[in-house]
Amino acid sequence: RRGTGISQQYLAMDLDGLVELNDEDFWRAFAGLFRLPAARPDAEGIPLIQRVCDESRAHATRLADDMRGDVVYAAETLIQGALDAPSNSVALGDVPSLETLHRVFQQSLYVLYRLLFVLYAESRDVMPMSSGGAYATTYSLDHLVERARRGIEPPPGVTYTADAVRRLFRLLDSGPADAASKLGIQ
Repeated sequence: RRGTGISQQYLAMDLDGLVELNDEDFWRAFAGLFRLPAARPDAEGIPLIQRVCDESRAHATRLADDMRGDVVYAAETLIQGALDAPSNSVALGDVPSLETLHRVFQQSLYVLYRLLFVLYAESRDVMPMSSGGAYATTYSLDHLVERARRGIEPPPGVTYTADAVRRLFRLLDSGPADAASKLGIQ
């Protein structure tokens, strides 16, 4: 169904995936949404398919609102980390200017959105996660999240997480062959 402006609303179904899963609950959901009665108005005059779309939109709005607060918190944390890092004291000065703070804020958003993009790509297996190879166990953000969940911390003075994120960004920027040579990986 066409929405307003350039937006469109639709339901997508991966039939090949549905067949491969062979899950009875998924088949019931499919049958419930795509059968003719789902398009007919109920006692309140609203078709089931409309209720599903409305609830999906409401859920997406709640998720975006929740995520907005998390992004602000993450940006503040990154900015404070940059300001507190002794290695940045020369570049930022004792009292950073408003222009410097604005630049740090912009860069923190750049990093955050890049991280979100990678996490999304990993969750959709666009990045080679399911193979369990070197990317999944060494370069992925998912492996860093798992380390944090398990409370695995590097020894004092070791910057494992920051180094891993730098390696990942170099890999994404240069491609596997170029990044491997820059990192000294054979």
